[in-house]
Amino acid sequence: MVSAGMGLRGDYEKIKPILHAELERMAAAIQEADGVVGHIKAAAETRSMDMFSVTDRTASVKRANTQEIRINLAAIVFLIDPEKLENLVRHSLEALKENAPL
Repeated sequence: MVSAGMGLRGDYEKIKPILHAELERMAAAIQEADGVVGHIKAAAETRSMDMFSVTDRTASVKRANTQEIRINLAAIVFLIDPEKLENLVRHSLEALKENAPL
């Protein structure tokens, strides 16, 4: 079992499909290495910011363009070298960060 986490900023709706694809890519790489996927899970926690402003008497609200996103990943995998699994998890998180649109 390997668990890892990372934080990044971006538009979560654009990052979500990239995370989805990376998890599937990781599962395929594990199977190609003759490993058995028991369970791969990622939890994404998002935090956004709204700015409230009043001029005269009228209030307005603006939402920040990006969100703070925390990804926690756990991979329970069998029949694969633990170091290889750690490298696959690390590579997936790095790829997510590199491909995440701001």
